[in-house]
Parts: sequence; structure tokens; C-alpha cells
Amino acid sequence: MTHEEAGPRISMLIVEDDQVAGDLIARMLAMVFPDAAIYRAADGVSGKELFKEHLPPIVITDVSMPRKDGIEMAREMKSLRPETKIIVLTAYSDAAFLEQFKEIGFHAYLYKPLDLEKLLAALEGCLVEEY
Repeated sequence: MTHEEAGPRISMLIVEDDQVAGDLIARMLAMVFPDAAIYRAADGVSGKELFKEHLPPIVITDVSMPRKDGIEMAREMKSLRPETKIIVLTAYSDAAFLEQFKEIGFHAYLYKPLDLEKLLAALEGCLVEEY
């Protein structure tokens, strides 16, 4: 079976300022999606740069990050590629964050500590819509 016959390659960006958490998510997703292109950024500025370079259809992002928060970054990404699926990870149950992401548009809003099954379910939902 050639790569083309296997179907489209999954591409996603993880933007998380907690190095350990971000690396753990990336490794876990690489095991579940071995054919995926997984990009990793530690803040909203580098996240937006990687997004502009690769235009992944799925972005998993933290809210509170240095240099540029996930809200501002997601808004800029959606203006560049409106169909981008955003999965939000947050340790805060702040209604203001949720309302801002509702305005921007998001696929899933998950609370930390991260439940891997919920993340995988959110990703599966993105993939069903995307591919």
C-alpha cells in the first residue's frame, strides 16, 4: 500500500508552555497517530509562526502562555485559515476564556489535568470533520 492509498496524512500543532506536558502530549499523539506530522511550540508567538509555515488543520493549545496567549493566537490562526479546528486546554474554569473561544470558534474545550480519552475523542471528532 502506498502512502497515497493509505489516505491523507494528519497534521497537528501542539502549543503548550509547560515543556513536560507538551512533550508528553506530542509523544502520546505520535503513538496513536504514527503517520502524523506533529509540530510543537512553547508559546503563542512560535505557535503562530509554525502555523503559518505548515497550516495544520488541527491546533491543540493552552490558554495562558508567555509572549502571546492562546486566545490571541487562535484568533489570528482562524483569520488565516477559518476551517482550523482548535482544541483548547486550560487549567482555569474562567467563563471569560470560554466566551472568547466561543467567539473565535473551537472544536473542544478541555480542562487540565488532561484526560487522554477526552483529548483522543476530540481529535477523532476533528478528523471525522476534516478527512
